[in-house]
Amino acid sequence: MPTPSTRADEFYETGCQNRKGPKTAADYAKVMQRSHEAAVTVDSVTIFGLCRTRDWLVKSITAKLRAAKTFDELKGAAFQSRDQMARHGIFKEIDVELDRNTEHGASTGGVAVTINVEERGLLGGKVRMDTTAGEARGLAEITLVQPTGNGETVSFSGSQSTGDSSTVQVRCSVPISDEPDWAVNFGAFQNKDALLASHAVQQNRGLFSEYKTWSGFGQHLLRYDAVWRHLMAPSEKASFAVREEAGHSLKSSISHIATFDRRDSDGLGSLYTLQNEAAGFGGDCHFLKHTAGVTHRTDIGHGCVLRLSCRGGLLDPLPAGKIMKTLAPTSAPNVGPVAQPHLVDRFFLGGCTDVRGFATRGIGPRERDDALGGDAFIAAAAHLYTPIPIERLREQNDRIRCHFFANGGSCVKTPPGMSVRNKAQTLGSGFAVAVGAGLAVQMTDTIDLELNYCVPVLYGATDSPWQGVQFGISLGTL
Repeated sequence: MPTPSTRADEFYETGCQNRKGPKTAADYAKVMQRSHEAAVTVDSVTIFGLCRTRDWLVKSITAKLRAAKTFDELKGAAFQSRDQMARHGIFKEIDVELDRNTEHGASTGGVAVTINVEERGLLGGKVRMDTTAGEARGLAEITLVQPTGNGETVSFSGSQSTGDSSTVQVRCSVPISDEPDWAVNFGAFQNKDALLASHAVQQNRGLFSEYKTWSGFGQHLLRYDAVWRHLMAPSEKASFAVREEAGHSLKSSISHIATFDRRDSDGLGSLYTLQNEAAGFGGDCHFLKHTAGVTHRTDIGHGCVLRLSCRGGLLDPLPAGKIMKTLAPTSAPNVGPVAQPHLVDRFFLGGCTDVRGFATRGIGPRERDDALGGDAFIAAAAHLYTPIPIERLREQNDRIRCHFFANGGSCVKTPPGMSVRNKAQTLGSGFAVAVGAGLAVQMTDTIDLELNYCVPVLYGATDSPWQGVQFGISLGTL
């Protein structure tokens, strides 16, 4: 983040008794200390460059800057104001300038704050490539940036992969306050996923709405989904268990996603995620689904970084109509039998971006060659990133690092009604483990492009180990 211009430093230095300037480093430190602690009065805050943006979206900026009482407080408020405006995602450039107020009648120690912004164009777009689940994928997006001037964005996006997976989505995001962490999102989507590990194709069409907010603990997202799903098993290789799941289903669910990010600008620190989903507000899917994860990255010296990750989840089927009967005891229909979780709602584990050393969805229950997923899983990993030992290569590109890892996990399907303790014991008895080494290219602070040689060391009869070279993108979650 660029440092706000602070020509006011010069103004406060000339106001000191030592008019000829400091003669020693100690004198200079005293001068700077006095200047930073000097009382200030913000006489004016002017924002240039607002064309479509409405005033209410930046109104709190003025209040924060005017509340500053010392020069240090003013500089801190300038940084916070710039960050707040940047996180709205509607400005290309933001420059904050602090200067002495030279207008006639200005107060003693008065400061004029000038904010110069450049708004993003009304129409934007991007095209990129990535990989997911071992497939190459191309994505394109067209965005309308605040067409009404209220900070909203409307995006039209689509993607197509080499494995016949595709996505089309329309999404609108509207801020509900001048704080960028408070917003309402809604839209519609259609996607088609080739579930190669299960010899099936899944097509979803749905609507969603989201409420995004923030607390002292982190970011929260409350989401409602209404999804019409169609599972097809066109392949002759599909097992009977997959064909039995084929057909249409309707899921109506509410989810809460909490993200607690304690990482610094270098990606070091901890990231905690917690997600809970309740399905059964209509439709024919009835369950409670819980997942949690934690990732910690730390610098252990000599250019080496250690990353530790752990994830887990539980899927509890509910009797049909249980949630609606609880909400409306008199008008809702009677509660039916326990509904078994659908194939597409279960947990899957394994792959080049998940538990390395195993095929995609290669850990857990299977029938013939089809992954069936489970209702409980746990996974953990330890990664060590070190500089490349060849100095010439290290000097040319310090983003390429050696990568050593050990990871493992378990994914099981349990009978309805089993206690959490018994599920934990079942998970522990079916743990799969792999180790490996390779190269990692640091794309961002949290995303790496990996090329590893993997060696599975422990696995069960239904697991699909992958000994050899694996390539993929690590999102830093495991």
